[in-house]
Amino acid sequence: MQKLNASFYQGLFLVVFALFFIAVTPSQIDLYEGSDALSPRLIPYFVLTMLGILGIVLILQSFRKSKTETQDKAVSDQSEEGKGETSFRDLMIFIGVCIFILLTAEFLGYTFAAIIALIATLIAFKVKPLYKVIIIGVIVPILIELLYRALEIYLPLGFWENIFY
Repeated sequence: MQKLNASFYQGLFLVVFALFFIAVTPSQIDLYEGSDALSPRLIPYFVLTMLGILGIVLILQSFRKSKTETQDKAVSDQSEEGKGETSFRDLMIFIGVCIFILLTAEFLGYTFAAIIALIATLIAFKVKPLYKVIIIGVIVPILIELLYRALEIYLPLGFWENIFY
């Protein structure tokens, strides 16, 4: 029996993650009846589908690897001293950020929740210098918000809705 490698488990995680959020998305994102705009669920469904497909590819690749490739990789990994490994801590940060955004987007608004989550993630991963963390953490969520608005997909504004509208 062949021992399963990390690619299998990473692929399995991506598939389960994608399927879970595809199932949860309808309860999180409301549809606007009578709107000619694209569905607000389009981009999440697209991204989650791509994650699921990439997960399946990882699973298939894990079965294709021969024992010699696995042994060669083990030797090269030891020489690189774990370079590029994903730790349990990294996984927990990722899951925590996803949960934070899901729980706070309705109250804070997506953009502000994403700014907080992205800055916290970059700090947790020890990205330096701090000004880059702040610039990336602010600009990326704003660009995502602008992309969605250009597609006439409106993300939750949270309590800011009463101020702006």
